[in-house]
Amino acid sequence: METLQLFIKRFGFSFDAIKGVMVLVLIYARIIPVVVMSPFLGGRLVTGRIKIILSLLLAILILPYFYARVSNLPTNLEFVFF
Repeated sequence: METLQLFIKRFGFSFDAIKGVMVLVLIYARIIPVVVMSPFLGGRLVTGRIKIILSLLLAILILPYFYARVSNLPTNLEFVFF
């Protein structure tokens, strides 16, 4: 994670990599059931791999909105319950 943090700072961005990954995981955990259970993506035409990639892309698109609004996240077992 420290390497990623240094890489991000090299380009002039102020982005906490650990907080970003934690927020991304929380968003992804909420989006993936919606995408998998959606009726317009059902059937055999859309595979599970495509649904997972689509939900990850949606989570990445939403990440800046929620990252700016999160003040602090727990780093212990409470994170699992979120």
